[in-house]
Amino acid sequence: MDQATEAMQTTARKTDADSESGNGGLGSRWGNFKNFIKEVREELRRVTWPSREEVYSTTLIVVFAVAFFGLFLWAADLLIGKGFDQITKWLS
Repeated sequence: MDQATEAMQTTARKTDADSESGNGGLGSRWGNFKNFIKEVREELRRVTWPSREEVYSTTLIVVFAVAFFGLFLWAADLLIGKGFDQITKWLS
């Protein structure tokens, strides 16, 4: 059994035990919160973080893509606007 499944089963057992004993007070909530923080830390240790070079290169790609599509949409809007102006002049 992997660690994630074990952690989920442990949490489920604790939750079941708390609900059966009627232990819904502040101590139970504080314990649940501490358990949640512990599990978050464990999960963050398993995350594969990108390197600085990967973040830099993907950020550059996003910036260039946004600039390209921004310019493209601006030019398309300009052309369509001019086209509608010509049509309205021709019809009036």
